[in-house]
Amino acid sequence: MQKDKCIICTIGTSIANGCELQREYFKPGYGWEEDTKEFERQISQRVAGLQQDVRRVSAEMNSLERLDLTPASKVILLATDNAASKACANGLKKLIEQHFSLADKNVEIKRIKGLQVHDVKALKEQGFRELVTTVLSYLTDDALNYQYEVILNPTGGYKGVMPFLTLLGMLYGKSSVYIFEHAEQLISLPPLPFSFDIEIYNRVVPALKRIDEQTAISEQEYYAHIIDYTEQEKPLFTSFIEPIGDNLVTISPLAEVLLSIENRNAVPMVSQSVIEQLQSDNTQPALALKRLIKNSVNPLWRKQHSEKWHQTDLIVIKQNATAERLAGFVKDNVFHVAYVFRTHEAYELELPKYDVQSAKKLKYKQWEITENVGQAQSDNSAGLLTERDQLLAQNLQLTETIKNLKEKADDNELIVMESKEQIDALQQKIATLEQQKEQANNTQQELKQQLKEQQTAQKATPKGFWSGLASFFKSRV
Repeated sequence: MQKDKCIICTIGTSIANGCELQREYFKPGYGWEEDTKEFERQISQRVAGLQQDVRRVSAEMNSLERLDLTPASKVILLATDNAASKACANGLKKLIEQHFSLADKNVEIKRIKGLQVHDVKALKEQGFRELVTTVLSYLTDDALNYQYEVILNPTGGYKGVMPFLTLLGMLYGKSSVYIFEHAEQLISLPPLPFSFDIEIYNRVVPALKRIDEQTAISEQEYYAHIIDYTEQEKPLFTSFIEPIGDNLVTISPLAEVLLSIENRNAVPMVSQSVIEQLQSDNTQPALALKRLIKNSVNPLWRKQHSEKWHQTDLIVIKQNATAERLAGFVKDNVFHVAYVFRTHEAYELELPKYDVQSAKKLKYKQWEITENVGQAQSDNSAGLLTERDQLLAQNLQLTETIKNLKEKADDNELIVMESKEQIDALQQKIATLEQQKEQANNTQQELKQQLKEQQTAQKATPKGFWSGLASFFKSRV
C-alpha cells in the first residue's frame, strides 16, 4: 500500500515578494517575537491575487504542487529565526491547508533558532546544529516513518542549508526534491547508497569536538588532534572541515551532520546486569563488548553492524570477525543494551530466550566507559583483533597494578606522616613537661630556702624571752 507523504520543507520569503513591508522586515533587528500582523495581511492580499496559479505564489508552493499531496499528507515548514520568516511561514501554512485540504495539525511550523544570516557566529554555533537536530527528530521517528514517505524539500530559503538536508537524505535513505524558482521541472534526487569508514570518522572525532568547543581553530591544530595522523592522510580528513580565513577552519556540513547524528556527548544506556558483569572485567572479551557498547550510541555505526535474528525481535550488534555480541532495542531514539554474549555458543544458546518485552523489564542507566577500550576498527581478521584486545587487556591490568602500588605507597607515606606528627606531638609534650619539671624544681628550691631561713631564725631567738612572754600573758588573765 502506498504511503502518504510527509514533506520536510525549508522556507524562504518569496511568498512576500512585492509586499510593502518586505524590505523593512529584511533588516537586522526584527526578531521572531516582533509583531508581524500587518506584514501577514499584506502577504494574504498578494496570495489572494494569485489563487488561479498557486505555483507563482512562492518557490515552496511551486514544488509542493508537483508532489501529489492528499488531505492525509503532512508538511513540516522549517522557518529561519526572524520575523520575516515567521510571517511567511504563517502565510504558507494557511495557503497549504486551504489548497491541499490539510488539517491544521498536518502543517507544522518549526522555528530553527539561530538560523539567520546576520550573525555568522550564532549561525554556526546554534543555527546549523538546530536545523540538523530538528530534521533528525523526524527522520528517526519510527511512527512517522511507518505512516509516511518522508521527503526532503530544501527548495525555499537560505541555500546554505541544502548540503545539510541532502546529506541527511543520503544517510537515512530519503528522497530529496528541488525546483528552481519559476522553473517547470521538479528535480528528484533518489536515496543514494552511502557509507563511510567509521574508523576514519572515529579518528577525527577529537579534532571535530575541539572545533565544536572553539567554533574555529587553526588548520595545524585540527590535524594535530586527529588520532595517529600522518601527512599522507590529509585528503582523508579535508571533507570534515571548511576554511573561514586567517588559516582557521570550522566544521563542514558533513561533520556537523555526523556529530549531530552521533548526538555529540551521548552516553550508552545499559542494563544494570550488564554493567555489573563488565564494570571490573578487563579481559579480552569484556574489552570487545565495552567497545561495542561505546560505539552503539552512533546510529550510523549501529546500522552498519546490526542484524535481526529470526529467533528474537531484539536488535543484535556485532563486529565482523569477532564472537562478541550485544542485544537490545531502540526507545526514544536511544539504543538500550539489554544483554551481552562473549562467545558464539552463548549467543546461540541464550539469545532465543530473550525478546524486547523481557528486555524492557530490566533496569537501565547511563554508563560512561572511561577506560581505553580501543577505537572502532575496520573488519580485519579475527586474529589481529584478538591480539589487539589482548594487548589492551594487558595494558589495563598493568595500569591497574601501577594504580594499586601507588595507592599503597601513598598509604605508607600517609602512615609515615602520621607517625611523624605523633612523634612531634610527643616531643612537644616532653618539652612542656621538662619546663614544668624545671619550674617545680625551682619552686622546691625556693621553699627549701625559706624553710631553712625560718629554722635559722628560730634557733637565734633566746629561750628566756619566750618563757617570760608566756608568764606575762598568764598574769593578765
